[in-house]
Amino acid sequence: MGANYPAIRLSLYDTFLVVGFFSVVVLPYKDIARAEIQQELFSRRLAIRSKSGAIFRLSVRDPERVLELLGRA
Repeated sequence: MGANYPAIRLSLYDTFLVVGFFSVVVLPYKDIARAEIQQELFSRRLAIRSKSGAIFRLSVRDPERVLELLGRA
């Protein structure tokens, strides 16, 4: 499942996810502190916070489905 901006990569694997923009970040699922959908003025974004404090805010086509795949729904 990818992000809707062609230069951003969101890929989900069995034990980790990959977020890529200028560089690639591999984030094991066990290192996710929080994942939620945030409502903004005209859109909704998926917000993923790692246990180290990194925050990824991504516009994905179906944020509910991503939360479900992450086991956070």
